[in-house]
Amino acid sequence: MSNRAAAAGRALGAGAAVVLEDPDGDGYLVARAEHIDPHLVSFAIRYSSGFVCVALTGEDCERLDLPAVARDEDRGAPDFRVTVDRTAEGTGISAADRARTIAALADADAVAGDFTRPGHVVPVRAVPGGVLARAGAAEAAVDLVGLGGGRPAALLCAVVSPSEPTRMATGAELASFAVEHGLVHVTIPDLMEHLLREGPVVRRVRDERLPTDHGVFRVVSYRSPTGGDEQVAFVLGEPHLSARGPVEVHVHTPCAVHDVGARRTCPCARVLDDALASVRRRGGGVVVSGRPGGLLTAWGMGEWSRPAPSTADVVVAVLADLGIARVELASAEPGVRIALDAAGCLPTPHPQPTGLVG
Repeated sequence: MSNRAAAAGRALGAGAAVVLEDPDGDGYLVARAEHIDPHLVSFAIRYSSGFVCVALTGEDCERLDLPAVARDEDRGAPDFRVTVDRTAEGTGISAADRARTIAALADADAVAGDFTRPGHVVPVRAVPGGVLARAGAAEAAVDLVGLGGGRPAALLCAVVSPSEPTRMATGAELASFAVEHGLVHVTIPDLMEHLLREGPVVRRVRDERLPTDHGVFRVVSYRSPTGGDEQVAFVLGEPHLSARGPVEVHVHTPCAVHDVGARRTCPCARVLDDALASVRRRGGGVVVSGRPGGLLTAWGMGEWSRPAPSTADVVVAVLADLGIARVELASAEPGVRIALDAAGCLPTPHPQPTGLVG
């Protein structure tokens, strides 16, 4: 049940470990990497195979120069990265040394040079979008520590069966282990249900640069936890830092058949092109483009899904994520204007035209 996910988040926020069970019934110990200590690492090593991992975002893996090791992508294997130790005295293998390495991997100010390679801690990359994009242990661990208010970095160790130490603990063994040690036991479906009910309207999944006829735009992609198409924000300049007043925003809803190949003939492609040109003339702004829709059905979650967000919900969430508080809405459907006004993003009431004959 989703309240177990909330309880796990609270436990992680208080510095405890939790037991995570994946859809196959395999179990893991999860803890916040930034507040790790040697005692917790020692506990994890004692009840695991000793294969100590830290789940990280792709951005942190790139920042810390953690290249991938060979894996079988067709089988959905975890995205393990090169092993590391924190550059310091010691062999790197003790619980204290590994705790220092784990905490350093979670440090937002850490740099690649802080680590030696190879080492005794295994980073593993979580896919963008978290557990709702891939129902894996790394993604769930990162989402769980986020519920606890931590940075997206989590200790992750597979729990070994007490009766058969050559395999992972599963099912009833995990439940007994959690009770014995006073730990919250949460499953990946618990977490998915919680995020679908309580999570954000959209999640950022990519942040790239795209050359266009109107200059190089930052392109930030989002997905709703409930599924549907990606929503994309074309950003020019640094509108969240602008002191010139409200930011020009266009909201573009493409037609169902639009694709890159239809650029010359599709009317909605020309509308998007005009919006990008307008933002360029203004010297900066945002164009939000996308078509919300769909319900998440993978992993049997469809019956727990909340309705797909409206265009208005998505636009408000995207602009909030981009740090844009004041908006000059250049083009959008009426519902978007109403939602932005309710959110306090429009600087002045927008006068409605009068005298129009329908």
